[in-house]
Amino acid sequence: MLKETSNPTGTVKPLEPESYYDTSSPELRKIAAKQTLAKWRHLGKGPSYIKVGSKVLYKGSDALQWLESQKIRTLDHE
Repeated sequence: MLKETSNPTGTVKPLEPESYYDTSSPELRKIAAKQTLAKWRHLGKGPSYIKVGSKVLYKGSDALQWLESQKIRTLDHE
């Protein structure tokens, strides 16, 4: 399911694991700007993505998994 990019309440909902998001989705902008996601794709970095023609989609579970892998453990939380 492709999530809509606009939200009438003005709040950004959290990423849903089973949903797909395009690069203009506000949910993805919580992770990185559209241009940064494009740069990461070019460099082979960032969350896994799906390319259908010229459209790029990110599955919520892939973005969440990548985001969790970026967590830095501090000494207080080991």
